Amino acid sequence: MSHMTNPLATPDQLFQRRSFGALPIELQDIIFFATQCLTQSAGVLLQLPQSVTAQANVLLARYWLVEPIMSHEFSSAYHAFHTRLLALEARILYALSFDTHVALPHPLAVTYLQALEFLGAKKERIGKRAVAYLNTALLSPQMLYLTSQPNALAVAAVYNAARDVGAKMPECEWWEVFDVDREELGFLVEEAARAMDEKMDAMETGV
Repeated sequence: MSHMTNPLATPDQLFQRRSFGALPIELQDIIFFATQCLTQSAGVLLQLPQSVTAQANVLLARYWLVEPIMSHEFSSAYHAFHTRLLALEARILYALSFDTHVALPHPLAVTYLQALEFLGAKKERIGKRAVAYLNTALLSPQMLYLTSQPNALAVAAVYNAARDVGAKMPECEWWEVFDVDREELGFLVEEAARAMDEKMDAMETGV
């Protein structure tokens, strides 16, 4: 089952990121959000599968967890493209210990919806909404993909999607069937919803 899980960030890594970065944490969060958006836009322009773009988002987040944001000049890498870009790629791979495996929650979300018979909602509508939450969670400065396993992210996306489309969820604690506890689910539901709101605000303001 290792292919269905990801290496998660440690509490020490999260603490160091927020405490010892050269930039104010608010600015780090803005840069993180903008860069993840640009990565997704690049994936669209290159006509890459969403899974490839999502994996790129996760790998970039992992890199910035061990190498503080802007600790190396990314802009100069593009000025000396042929040499610096290769050097940057090598640095990222080294920082990640050459571990580029990323398990995504998207297939799990679809599987869970199928198991729940789409909660009585239209398949396409609730499915698209769940995927939208998973894609938006990639933008969260809370680095949700580095702190929670794919099954938990998938359940939170299903929960939020069901709530948005007005689907009736089981009255029992159904998330436990998918090995997610109430506390983690509550946190992810709240953070994913916040990320969605921030994305909508950014789109409205043109940021």
